[in-house]
Amino acid sequence: MKINIGDIYSSNSFGDFRIMKLLGKNKHRRYVYEIKFLDTGYITTSDSQAIRKGYIKDYYYPKIGEIGYMGYDFSDIKKGVFYKKIYNTWKKMLQRCYCSNNPNYKKYGLKGVYVDKEWHSFYNFYNDVKLLDGWNLEHFLKGRLNLDKDLKCDDLGYKKYSKDTCIWLDEHINKNSSKKYFKTPVLATHTDGRILQVRNIREFAIQNNLTSPNISVCIKNGKMHKGWKFKVIND
Repeated sequence: MKINIGDIYSSNSFGDFRIMKLLGKNKHRRYVYEIKFLDTGYITTSDSQAIRKGYIKDYYYPKIGEIGYMGYDFSDIKKGVFYKKIYNTWKKMLQRCYCSNNPNYKKYGLKGVYVDKEWHSFYNFYNDVKLLDGWNLEHFLKGRLNLDKDLKCDDLGYKKYSKDTCIWLDEHINKNSSKKYFKTPVLATHTDGRILQVRNIREFAIQNNLTSPNISVCIKNGKMHKGWKFKVIND
């Protein structure tokens, strides 16, 4: 059956696509076409055999929580431990925000927690995570790092997963960092004698060239951060 420009075919798993134009022949002497998926607008190329058999993938087709898509053909990347762990982190993040049957949905999606549009694409997430504060490849591969959206932004009830709001935290710190540190005042004492009562840790960190995640850790373990010690005031 001849393939004509404008014809619509169906893929096996990613919906219908339209034949846009003829590009030539490949090394197997098959005709190669530019095609466009109707649902997402994703444009790619394929030969006549794959078109007829439906062996074409739409990397913008949402498969996780009806919102998460790959965004790239990862066939040229070795699917080792790093790839699998990063993918599972992304997948679980989306599922707890958008899949009502996920056991954690009631604590995330039901409360309005969402994922930035940039991270609906696994390709974007894959490239961003290594640039986030706290990244440590060795710790990540050992399962010691968790993606955290709360400590970098000290606003109560922060609800957004994104490259601007997330950091990597040691698993122990993440599990034991209580949000009471943002709800109750903190006494900040400096080695130069300054003693301050702090309500907004993020603002205090900016004003004093500190980092709020480190302050939160110091509150927990009693250590010092750039000359400052911190203690929760139980008022």
